[in-house]
Amino acid sequence: MTYQVDFNDLPVQQPFRVMQGDTYCQPYELWLNDQPLSLMGATIRLAVRRSPAKGTLVVNRTITADDAPAGKFTVLVTGAETAQMLGEYYYEVQIDWPQGSEPFPGGCTKTIVAGPMTVREDVLH
Repeated sequence: MTYQVDFNDLPVQQPFRVMQGDTYCQPYELWLNDQPLSLMGATIRLAVRRSPAKGTLVVNRTITADDAPAGKFTVLVTGAETAQMLGEYYYEVQIDWPQGSEPFPGGCTKTIVAGPMTVREDVLH
């Protein structure tokens, strides 16, 4: 199920749980004023660390939009990544629109979704 996010309600706090070795995959659609918010030219970043303010980043990468004009992207933490995790983490997805972009001519940086991430032990891993 795709999670629809309204730009006017950011950041969305969304906790999630995943079993160690399983993939977390959540599609999103970003909206502004009842219209899809274009991600054309924007940089989407995912970061996961042990706590919001401390610790080494365990995931730090750029996300490619699924459908940039329609504001669609998917947050993905792979099974290989969660296999190396156990316990409580914190994740954040941030989007940077450059100066000159259509929706934000002056540029804009926004945290879209963030929250705690719990990785539970899986008996198969």
